[in-house]
Amino acid sequence: MSNDRLYELVILHEFSLAIGSSLDQQDMLNVCLPLMLRRLGGRAITLFEQRDNGEILESAFRLPRHAQAEGQLQTARKLVQQKDSPWLVCRTGNYWSHAWQVPGFGILVLLRGRQLEESMCHEIGQIAGKLSMALLGCRQYAQLRAVRAQLAREADLHRETLLAIGDAVITTDTEGCIQEVNPAAEQLLGHPRKHMIGHPLDQILRMYPFYIGMDAATIRGADPIDISRNTDGTARLQRPDQSSVTVQFNIRDITASSGETMGRVMVIRDISDLQALEQEVAWRATHDVLTGLPNRALLSERLGWLLAQADRHEKLLAVALVDLDEFKPVNDRLGHAAGDKLLCAAAQRMQEALRASDTLARLGGDEFVIILDDLDNMNHAEKIFDRLIDQLSRPFEIEDQEVRISASLGYTLYPLLDETDADTLLRHADKAIYQAKLAGRNCHRLFDVREQQQHLAMQQHTKVIMQALLNQEFRLHYQPKVDMRAGRILGFEGLARWHHPERGVLLPAHFLPWMQDKELACMLDRFVIGEACRQLVQWHQAGRDWTLSVNIAPAHLLSPDFLEQLDAILAGHPDLPPERLEFEILESAAISDIESATRVIDACHRRGISVALDDFGVGYASLAYLKNLPIDCLKIDRSFVQDMLNDRGDRILIESIIALARLFGQTPIAEGVEGPEQGVMLMRLGCDLAQGFGIARPMPAEQIDDWSAQWKTPELWRLWCDTPWKLDDLPLLAAQYDHLRWIEQVLHVAEGEPLTLSHEELADHHCCRLGKWYDTCGRQRYGQLPAFQELYPVHVAVHQAGREIVRLAENGQMEQARHLCARLLRLKDRVLHYLTELERQVAHQLSADNDLPDSLSPSKSKAS
Repeated sequence: MSNDRLYELVILHEFSLAIGSSLDQQDMLNVCLPLMLRRLGGRAITLFEQRDNGEILESAFRLPRHAQAEGQLQTARKLVQQKDSPWLVCRTGNYWSHAWQVPGFGILVLLRGRQLEESMCHEIGQIAGKLSMALLGCRQYAQLRAVRAQLAREADLHRETLLAIGDAVITTDTEGCIQEVNPAAEQLLGHPRKHMIGHPLDQILRMYPFYIGMDAATIRGADPIDISRNTDGTARLQRPDQSSVTVQFNIRDITASSGETMGRVMVIRDISDLQALEQEVAWRATHDVLTGLPNRALLSERLGWLLAQADRHEKLLAVALVDLDEFKPVNDRLGHAAGDKLLCAAAQRMQEALRASDTLARLGGDEFVIILDDLDNMNHAEKIFDRLIDQLSRPFEIEDQEVRISASLGYTLYPLLDETDADTLLRHADKAIYQAKLAGRNCHRLFDVREQQQHLAMQQHTKVIMQALLNQEFRLHYQPKVDMRAGRILGFEGLARWHHPERGVLLPAHFLPWMQDKELACMLDRFVIGEACRQLVQWHQAGRDWTLSVNIAPAHLLSPDFLEQLDAILAGHPDLPPERLEFEILESAAISDIESATRVIDACHRRGISVALDDFGVGYASLAYLKNLPIDCLKIDRSFVQDMLNDRGDRILIESIIALARLFGQTPIAEGVEGPEQGVMLMRLGCDLAQGFGIARPMPAEQIDDWSAQWKTPELWRLWCDTPWKLDDLPLLAAQYDHLRWIEQVLHVAEGEPLTLSHEELADHHCCRLGKWYDTCGRQRYGQLPAFQELYPVHVAVHQAGREIVRLAENGQMEQARHLCARLLRLKDRVLHYLTELERQVAHQLSADNDLPDSLSPSKSKAS
């Protein structure tokens, strides 16, 4: 045998092995045809699919994938036309096309530089026949897999359906042996599935005839129901533990489409009517039939259990008595039926006001008991009781008539204030309800044996503060107000501070809570107004034209002698320019009488004093305040200003408040400005006046001259105040703020505090807020500016230093971590430098664009 022939046989043997390499059609082609192309030295190989009518379809396999198949397609069509020829060789341009029939599939075409010998073509034709058989086998195998998958899906569907049925379902074969049960059957019959499968049904299931009124002796003496035939009915099902339940059952044959009986299916449903009747009797014994609420018996049981739970978990528990005021007149006027409806409606409202875990019970008549468990503090209970009393005070619709009642509520707390038994708790709550009625009804009162002690303690605190005022221990500290756009100090707000002889300077939190005492509040206001007038006179004599505002309690503003007291103070300062004095009314306290407040404010205006509404947006103010009160200034609360750079909702609220102020002819001023970036945004939204820690903290009067001499308008305000920038540039203003927050959190780690940044924010300079800004809108808007490009490597170095500080701190190397913080701070300053420089370049570019004609300005041309 020649070497060429031997080589050909080896090739043919490899082809045969490749054809049997897989049961997947595509996998087989991916192995076999590349091997054929490589061994036969071809340029391209293509397998065309063929329809039954001989039409050649798209190639099922082509190698190389980008090879042009037009010439090979023509060769395949020629072979189809020669119906009796198993293979064909023809010239295609510079190559020889060899085509072989792959029966039942299509045409295999090989493009080769030299023509194959006839014997080789013949042998490959036989290989093509084997390939055809293998491909057909793959198709059949794929179809078999599809059928199996479909059967598996149907089996899963049937199984899940069986599992989802709430009734007990049991199937048996033709011999009566159990084939399948669902979980409901396991639960109802009391047998696990593994103990039922394969066992005769009559050994597992015992049912006896049953009818209403059947006595126990008759049930025990009855013969089991025959379950070997199709039947249905009601029965008493006996369980392995000798318990029994009343059931409905249905037994039917399972018949194939051919009519052959394949087994039997039984469906059983628990209808324990007797148990339901017993439950109804038990419910009536423990509940009020009219309202459905627990009655005295169940209340006593539940209260005892909840007291034990409160002891075990160390939680507070409140016990309250509720009495419906004016219920008896309604009951007498409209009749008992209407009274019953009112009781049910009131009970429903009380339940809606309570939590799901709370207990509401009816003792009888219009008396109810409430138990609040799992309380954190007394305020928690008070909020719930406030909500309940408010609900009951709303009108009821009873038999087409509007009925109004209220509620008096007395309660006690266990074990914080009243560590005693259940009966005593109820007696104490009854005493507290008496105090609520004495207080005018429609309220709640707490039974507290230490209430008098607390009242005395409050009196003592009030006395101490009054004495401190008399001893001149109070001072005003002054926080500046500035015009950010003009770069000018407008004036100050006077804030009271207690200079305690032993405890030092005390903030308002140490004395404002006691200002509920009206006399004390008025006394403090008189001091504040007098001190403000004295300071304004000093400034006026020194040539300072600053204004000064002080806070006035609404209760003092509405007091009958307020204007008389004000005139007396003004008379004591004849050199006072009154137009520089301003009163701030706290918006977080309700002004009960707007008409009276309007008259007082008008009187202040006639004296030259302006009035501002303080903390606008967080308290009781409504549009009625702005419409009816002749307010001169509207102060935007600090809670909106603090996060305005990051919170779009805060920006929208601030913009709305500014618009309202302008609409009503009032001047807006922002509180809580902590950084120059917030000032820039406020000016952009239309508010030029501001105060806050970012400008200066409140200071004693003796420090004001030094501060005012040294204060300079922040460069950022000067840079942006007259620049017509767009809100698209807001992220640039927030970049410094975001960077400083990141640095601050890393420095906290070096001091032993936990890391609040995510791993990505720390490790990846693309994932922190500054990095995200840099990679997205920053690069898009400022990528061409030099400062932006110089910022990148410094920002990368910041993250490297931050990662190392955190690593050292986590390894306990705190000293090394703190040492590295110095480098981090230097890098921080460089980042801030480049951001500031970038802001200058952007502002310069925006100003230049604004000065250019529209046709020459890049930004305007782009916008047009």
